[in-house]
Amino acid sequence: TWGPQRSSGLQNFQPPASFFSVPSMSADPQNDDDQPQEPQQPQTGEQAQQARAMKNMGGDSSRELDAAKVQAAMARLNTVDEATKLAQQAESERFAQLQKVVVKQEDVELVQREFELDPKEADLVLRENGGNVVQAIQALLVK
Repeated sequence: TWGPQRSSGLQNFQPPASFFSVPSMSADPQNDDDQPQEPQQPQTGEQAQQARAMKNMGGDSSRELDAAKVQAAMARLNTVDEATKLAQQAESERFAQLQKVVVKQEDVELVQREFELDPKEADLVLRENGGNVVQAIQALLVK
């Protein structure tokens, strides 16, 4: 080897025995008669703590869902859906109000030319500022 050897810190690494075990693929995890059972090895303090934490996370079965949690999640989704609908409605109302504002084509062209904007962007800035070209230009300068 070239140069002095460095310790990578992984030389004494010992993965837990459960690291190498493969979960059963049978339909009924409680009834695994076709697979030989590995003898349970004593767990270290950290392994036992992790096992208890995993057991507490899933309740009786990892496949069970807590009905209250599902209902709460669905309620949050409904709230988000309602908020999205309200935001879309508010945007539609804003668009309708902006369409009522009268803007001159020459003002649109001026703002478009001076600020190198798309005609739609120039029109929008003018409408947002009540069709007043001076206010529109000031708003663009502040951006």
